[in-house]
Order: sequence, then C-alpha cells, then structure tokens
Amino acid sequence: MYEQIRLFATDLDDTLLVNGKLTPKGKEALIRLRQKGIIVVIASGRPFYSIRRIIPDEAYDYACCYNGQDIFQASTGRHILSPCLSGEEKAYLLSLLKKYDVFANASDEKESYYFCDQKHKFYRFAYTSARNMLHLFLRRHSYPKTIRTDYSMVMDIDCAKICFAGFPFILKTIQKQLDERFISFFVNPCWLEVQKKGITKGNALQTVMQMENILPSEAIAAGDGENDISLLDACQFGIALANAMPKLQKTANIHIGFSHLESLPKWIEKNLL
Repeated sequence: MYEQIRLFATDLDDTLLVNGKLTPKGKEALIRLRQKGIIVVIASGRPFYSIRRIIPDEAYDYACCYNGQDIFQASTGRHILSPCLSGEEKAYLLSLLKKYDVFANASDEKESYYFCDQKHKFYRFAYTSARNMLHLFLRRHSYPKTIRTDYSMVMDIDCAKICFAGFPFILKTIQKQLDERFISFFVNPCWLEVQKKGITKGNALQTVMQMENILPSEAIAAGDGENDISLLDACQFGIALANAMPKLQKTANIHIGFSHLESLPKWIEKNLL
C-alpha cells in the first residue's frame, strides 16, 4: 500500500519522542528509512539547536524548525528562513502578559527564554513547581528554566514565535484577540503557539517537496498537535497518534497507538520497512 512513499515527515514531541527523548528504536527507524532512499523530514516547533541536540545528523535529511520558519537542508547545511516576528508584533503579544495570568516563551538561535509579568509571581511559582513534579514523575529530563519578569529583552532578539502557557480557557481568550497578522495553534490544551501568518509546518514541507520533486501521493506525515494539521494536509497519508489533539485526529487517515508505546517506530517498521 505504501510502496510509492518517497518522503516521511514527523513531529517530535509526543509523536516520535518518548518523554522528550529519541529511543533506539526510533533512531533505527529513521536511519533505515534513509537507507531505503526515503527522505526524512523532522518537522517541529523546536529551534534548530534543540532538534540537533536530540536527533543525530545521520537520521534526517531536512529539519523544519519553529513550525516551518526555518528549513535546514542537511546535505548542504543551508537554512531557508522566513521572516521573524517584527518589533510591533512582539510588542502586541507581550502586552497580553500584563493582561492575562499566563507565562510566555520565546527562543532565538542560542537559547529559549521563559517569562511572566511581575504581578503574576504566584502563577510563576505554581507553574514551576508543577512542571518540576511532572518531570520527576515521568522521569523526563528537565532543562533548567529561569522564569524572568523583565521581558523587555525579547524585543532585542530574533524570534519566530511567542508561546503562551496557562489554563485552556485563558489561552482561548488570547487566541480570539489575535488579528490577521498571526496564526496560532494549540500544541496541547495548555500551550498556545503564535507566529506570523503563513508560516506553518505544511508550507515548509511543501517547499521541501518541491525541491525534491515529490508529489503529495508520495509523502506521509505524523503528528499530534494542531500545528501538525497543515503537515498532514500536505501529504496523501497522515498519521495521528492516539494521544493527538481532537482536530488532528479528524485530519488524519491513519490512527495508531500512544507515543510512549513507541507506536510510530513500530508502525514504520511494519509498513514502510
């Protein structure tokens, strides 16, 4: 059924990764796909440095970072960049921190920054405590995160997106206030990602497919969040993990098990290898 597949694209967190890590089975699946001549595309909301920290160089051909803002071609070392958020756009998004009890995240090419408004100190403490407990329970590696209250420095960095974390009903309120300059998606019910309109994983994948002369009928993609909907739409075949968000489940035409059961590497082994 999948003999014509020439490209495989996958999200990372809660899709290919297990507790934030690439398992030996997952690594083997990617490498064997490439050995078979199938182009492997990593499509993630993570910045490039974070992807390289997790995925070995021999396991992929392209990395679509920041939900498609940065396309990295491994064979040439070339980056194809879309515009970052402008100063005016960042100022508007940051103004929402003063209005709502949430914290935010932004990344440049070196580091990821977390911040909240000074008046939301209790929320910062509660979130940090809950996150540390969750990572301890899941035995997931937790990178040090400093929650800043002075977020003026964000105006001085090049960032592709600003993410908001908080209660779902607050994030939905923020989403409704965004104007036509932005596109937004829930990666999970408590995490909303906002970036410039037109920048999506799907658009980035279509760029890669054009470069490699690959048709939608020759491509398959896997994901779990709303930011993966455009990724699946670019391909004839779309895989949703059992832990995927409802909107993504409706988009997919292939449904498999949970990411923590290594369902995606097992599916690759059975159907593509």
